[in-house]
Amino acid sequence: MKERVILLVEDNADDEALTMRALSKNNITNKIVIARDGVEALEYLFGTGMYAGRDTSMQPELILLDLKLPKVDGFEVLKELRADEVRITTGSSFVQRAAGYRERLRSGRQQLHPITKPLRPSHLFSCLLELFGSSERVPVEKVAAALGAIGVEHPEWRKAVRVLLVDDNLVNRTIGAKQLSALGYAVKIADCARQGLQVVSSGGCDIVLMDCEMPEMDGYQAVAEIRRSEGSARHTVVIALTAHATADDRARCIDAGMDDYLSKPVKLQTLAVMLDTWVRGKPDHIATPQR
Repeated sequence: MKERVILLVEDNADDEALTMRALSKNNITNKIVIARDGVEALEYLFGTGMYAGRDTSMQPELILLDLKLPKVDGFEVLKELRADEVRITTGSSFVQRAAGYRERLRSGRQQLHPITKPLRPSHLFSCLLELFGSSERVPVEKVAAALGAIGVEHPEWRKAVRVLLVDDNLVNRTIGAKQLSALGYAVKIADCARQGLQVVSSGGCDIVLMDCEMPEMDGYQAVAEIRRSEGSARHTVVIALTAHATADDRARCIDAGMDDYLSKPVKLQTLAVMLDTWVRGKPDHIATPQR
């Protein structure tokens, strides 16, 4: 990725160091500006206070913004930002437990991408690809390195297994296809649920990786249609891809007709174990899906 100006708003020294290491691991070179609280962040963004008269070329294209800050928290910072001025990645160790935080994030006009702590390099890389990937080409080798794909075994028998990835997000499809190819599986791609249903109904796949959240028809509706159309004569294995990982989320996936589920971002080794297990037979820990 090209060099960008990034504003890191973080009051915790350990989290700051972790984020800097994550950027370094992904071989991403940037100009990093660090603000310790919301007030300092806003002064930098608007060129006031201690940052009055700063170099305008150092306006950030991306803010890595902790939501739990002293003085002025991350939500207050978001309210003050001008629409479409910057792209924002929000993160906090409390973010999954904060009631209604997603609604609060969606209420603004900025381009937001929530990310939770502790920060994983592969998650940050996926986030940056989603925010900026449409405007620049990312070498396949860099994606593979960021996802830990080097040195992964891919036995010969996997070549005969057709895995269908259904996801409306271009970045997720690109990364998922590279992961599946690295593992040695035969890859098929669908960019929406209805396209995926066509592949399944034609018998063109052995296992489906189904994104749960898609427009028009989501993954839950799609698997319900698969189960309805197949009846008792056939059972295509469908593995849910979800951004959530609670017990309730898992129960919803199984109740909808999914066979198993993976939480995003998906680690390569986790994906390999999941697919290999289902190819070789139903794992003991999985309950019979409700139809």
